[in-house]
This record gives sequence, C-alpha cells and structure tokens, in this order.
Amino acid sequence: YAKALPAIHAFHQPFREALIARADQGKYFWELRSCAYWKEFEEPKIIVPAITDTVNYASDDEGFYSNDKTNVFIPPYIDFTLAILNSSVSMWITRQEFASKQGGFYEFKPMYVSKLPIPKATSQLQAELEKLTKQLIKLKSENAPASQMAALEADLDERVAHLFWLTPAEIALLGEAG
Repeated sequence: YAKALPAIHAFHQPFREALIARADQGKYFWELRSCAYWKEFEEPKIIVPAITDTVNYASDDEGFYSNDKTNVFIPPYIDFTLAILNSSVSMWITRQEFASKQGGFYEFKPMYVSKLPIPKATSQLQAELEKLTKQLIKLKSENAPASQMAALEADLDERVAHLFWLTPAEIALLGEAG
C-alpha cells in the first residue's frame, strides 16, 4: 500500500491511529467504508433485490457477495423461510406494508422485510415445505416448463397460507389480489 499508492498512504498517516481504533474496523484500516459483516456473505443466505415488483427472494449457499441493489438475510432455516417469503401471503403483506414505487414496484429494505411474520410449523410440516422448496428450486434451475412448476408452486403456496390459519375464502382473496 505504501509503495503502490504513496500519495494515499501519506494522506492517511495523520489519521492512522484514529482509523485503527474504529469500532467498524474492516480488513484494512484505510478502507473508506469498512464492512463488519463480510463473513455473512459467505454464509447460506437469502438475497432479494432492493426494488422489485413481486416477491423475488432467492437462496444462496455458494457464498456470493452482493451489492447495494440487493439485501441479504440469514434466517436459521433457509428453505423454510424461502417458502414463506415467496408466498402469496408475503406478497399481500408486501403490498400493505412496504414502500411502493412507480409502476407497481416495492422497496424490499431490511426495515420492511424484517417485519414479515414467519409462522411456526411442526417439524414435519417444516420438512415438507423445505422439500417442496428444494424441488421447485431444482426445477427452476433446470428451466423446467412453467406448467410443470405451477402445480408445485400452488401446493407450496397453499401450505404456507394454512400456516397463517387462513380460510379458503381468505386464500382465494390472496389470488384475486395478485
């Protein structure tokens, strides 16, 4: 750093001790915006675009890093949480609670997403939802025809709606609001 960028090194010298003492220390003291959560990017997580027109939550178990146009969440059960977040119930809540933008887009900021309810499920039901989620992810990765995925998506969505104790009439309203 001192040899490669001598002018920048010289500029930082008067501030060196204060920069080293910062609580939000990054890998290098001179980082303009150090990130205390770098390691979290390497964890299994859920990523969502910062602004989108529908629920577009995706899992990442390969340790990708994302930029400020996405948000990252690390729930204890990725596939279960993914089933909840990509449901019609979640989309309905999004329409009610998230900031909206022109053209039917919504802001998926942490201040909104963190308030989404994740209902409790029995271990058996949670395992079933996780299995269906994994099947759906596999089909999508294989570019399966939409018709092949539609029944699986509907089944998953209905099971999630039941976790919220919705009646058949309320479930039908979710579909109409879509």
